[in-house]
Amino acid sequence: MKYLDGILRGLLKKRRRYIYSIFLFLILSCGKIKPLVYKKMDQFEMGNLLNGANPILHVNLICYNPNRWGVTLKKADCKVFMDSVYMGKFMFDSAMHIPAHKDFVLPVNVKMDLQAVMNQGLQALWKQHFWIKVVGTSRLRKAGISFNVPIYYEGEQKIEF
Repeated sequence: MKYLDGILRGLLKKRRRYIYSIFLFLILSCGKIKPLVYKKMDQFEMGNLLNGANPILHVNLICYNPNRWGVTLKKADCKVFMDSVYMGKFMFDSAMHIPAHKDFVLPVNVKMDLQAVMNQGLQALWKQHFWIKVVGTSRLRKAGISFNVPIYYEGEQKIEF
């Protein structure tokens, strides 16, 4: 009986060490999640211009995932500024897998403010380069755990309508 007790205690100690080592590995391998890097905007297309409603800008955001692991983009909510003027906002609420250390395309529909489009539209007749700023938050998911990550892009962009 003593012999059997010794074997069971030995197995429990080994199991405990095994669980602790897995827990320690998980904590050390999961660093802080880095925000997605927004590189540029591509393929601009305007919609709803003639029906009197707020225009919609269909655009592809070219982004990069700097993290060591793939994540799932669950949601994004951003405001878009052109030459420091608020132009509108977009919401992305579909699940999209983003591979680790890869570029990816995020198609978005920006609901534009009609008054801002009218003001900036006159400038667009003679100007093709604009200072674009995108500010907001995204919700990324990895292994069942969700993270809120800020979105920030600012740069000069050539826009041809």
